[in-house]
Amino acid sequence: MLIALLSGGAIKVASEREILWFGGMDWWLHNPSSEKRWVEIYARQGHRILFINSIGVGLPNLGEASTWKRGVQKLSSLARWLKHEYDNLFILSPLIIPLWSNDYVQRFNLFILDWQIRYAMKKAGMTTPDIVTGIPTAAPMINRIEHRCLIYYVMDFYSYYYENMSFSRIKEHDEMLVRSADAVVCASLSLSRQISRERSNVVHIPHGVDAAFLDETPRPEPAFLRNIPRPRFTYWGQMECMFDHMLIAEMAQNNPSWHFILIGRKTHVYPRLEGLSNVHFFPSMNYEALRSAGEHSDVLLMPWQESAWILHSCPIKYREYLAIGKPIVSVPIMEVEEVYPGAAYIASGVEEWQKALKKALDEQNSDLVAYRKNCVKDATVEAAAASFLSIIEKCTG
Repeated sequence: MLIALLSGGAIKVASEREILWFGGMDWWLHNPSSEKRWVEIYARQGHRILFINSIGVGLPNLGEASTWKRGVQKLSSLARWLKHEYDNLFILSPLIIPLWSNDYVQRFNLFILDWQIRYAMKKAGMTTPDIVTGIPTAAPMINRIEHRCLIYYVMDFYSYYYENMSFSRIKEHDEMLVRSADAVVCASLSLSRQISRERSNVVHIPHGVDAAFLDETPRPEPAFLRNIPRPRFTYWGQMECMFDHMLIAEMAQNNPSWHFILIGRKTHVYPRLEGLSNVHFFPSMNYEALRSAGEHSDVLLMPWQESAWILHSCPIKYREYLAIGKPIVSVPIMEVEEVYPGAAYIASGVEEWQKALKKALDEQNSDLVAYRKNCVKDATVEAAAASFLSIIEKCTG
């Protein structure tokens, strides 16, 4: 689709819409999210996209080693600054100071963000885009950019998770966007219910499932699992501060014949877990490898620390797990309990978890397997992306 690259000027491409997207994640650092998958789809459809990597919400605990590790990783993203990824997709990693509660610093941030975004828009050939924001701290920037419509994409219960973060105005910014957006799109049913009490035009669009999980072709047992005995209890995803490593450690110690497979990027060190012979860590993998790992596991896990953040969340992995059909055990999550009732076992605390895992192991119900798969058989990434794009189109007439 690339037609011409003018030295120092904009790249001209055929395009239907211009979309400026403030991401809630970093394109280069984080696991693929719905935002990233949808943006890639829109760009390949011919829409001109400028994706702005997360501008942060404040400073996390500077006393944690993981904070400094993430800071170093962020530098690799910032070093790319403005990247023309392909055709009409541009990625900007803006330089800012993550101290959003300080008036002077916020003004400075808005000034340098304004310059960087306008420069990137010029390079991308944008004039008056539709704006989507998946991060609340973009709120003060919105009125600085001429736009056709504003969509607020709410993926999590932001104000709860970040309430103890230093130098953040997360609650204020979240409320600004809820009031001012032309439409609010929520990843979870519970969040859409909450926000619907405050305003109209709130839409629930859950995460889509990658085609690898929906393809029921049997996979061979992956090599990395072959020497690990059954039963296998598997989790995949980032292991961050909300990952309940103490729960896993307790169950692994209580049940030495159980084997826990943990796949993904660790942002913390878990010495208690890493010292157990029946706990197995593996790095992040592609969707096809995860599908194979799930198929050759006995139970799939969602073991987070219980909180309002988790209760109102909408984990992508839940729908990935459903597509495989294996038993699922989860902490209490409204999306899990209400959207597809009976598809997962719900547990709270070590004792309940152990009982639920034993019950899941004993499950011999082909109807329940079919029910899980049927829950998400049409929930593709492409279908979710089309639903989201239709909201933008409705807002712009």
